Amino acid sequence: MRRIMIGSISHELRTPLNSLIILLNSAKDVINLPPDFFEKYLKPAGLCSDYLLHLINDILDYTEINCHNDLRLVFEETNLHNVVQ
Repeated sequence: MRRIMIGSISHELRTPLNSLIILLNSAKDVINLPPDFFEKYLKPAGLCSDYLLHLINDILDYTEINCHNDLRLVFEETNLHNVVQ
């Protein structure tokens, strides 16, 4: 029950957070902002919003794995150079 509640709360947080990220990205294109406004306010807010979205997505992934107990690890050879590219 607790896992389902965490997943539900995470979904409710993600929706307004996506709107905030869109707003911050749109604000970068405003021409008549003071010169240091982007570096001082918009950039840190954007970085924090992205970090928070990743955190919420990780919580959702963790909750999904724990609710269904269906995590499978598949080992296969891969070219690390291609993955990094």
